Amino acid sequence: MFFKRKVPSSKDELGLNPDYRPKKYDAYILDSIAKKYKGKKIGLLAENALKELRKFVLD
Repeated sequence: MFFKRKVPSSKDELGLNPDYRPKKYDAYILDSIAKKYKGKKIGLLAENALKELRKFVLD
């Protein structure tokens, strides 16, 4: 293994801002990025962020 220490999760490092209110265009932007870069790293990150955004909105 190349890393001596565990790579931190982005959720652990950044956390979510409890005052954040998602806007309509947030989902649109993430969806368009996920479609444009499908299968690439940025596309996968956008898909995961979109899933988290949907969970956040539904809860």
